[in-house]
Amino acid sequence: MNYVLEPIDLDGFDILAVKLTHESLFDFIEELEAEDLIGGSGQMVIDQLLSTGNAKNRFVAFPVTDGKFELEKARAVEASSDLEKETAKIYREYSSFLENSILSEEERSAILG
Repeated sequence: MNYVLEPIDLDGFDILAVKLTHESLFDFIEELEAEDLIGGSGQMVIDQLLSTGNAKNRFVAFPVTDGKFELEKARAVEASSDLEKETAKIYREYSSFLENSILSEEERSAILG
């Protein structure tokens, strides 16, 4: 398992992908596109916390058109507290994946509450 996908209606995004690996998004982009959870078009946001840490590029957003990711339009976005809470719930559910991340013990503890 490399990611968790969740439909959302939050901050203008339609789908949330939370990476559960340090691997590049490009390593499994075709898998994500095949999921087709947006139903054609919309906005996707990906949380890359486990590979980037809590850096400016932690959250990356891009449009999806006709089921294809428009990666050339990808941009780093600042997450709202609601989006961060949503991703924290997912990380708590998949807490074992935090162990193999670049996060410090203090950062892991903060996520797990």
